[in-house]
Amino acid sequence: MSPILSVAAGLVWPLLLVAMAAVLIVVYQEVLVPLLP
Repeated sequence: MSPILSVAAGLVWPLLLVAMAAVLIVVYQEVLVPLLP
């Protein structure tokens, strides 16, 4: 793998993890919080 691709992958993976975490947090707040007593 070329250095450019490895650096790009190293930058993209953390962004994907952060994006998925943000989506999970939003879904949690929108779905579960209204169901709490």
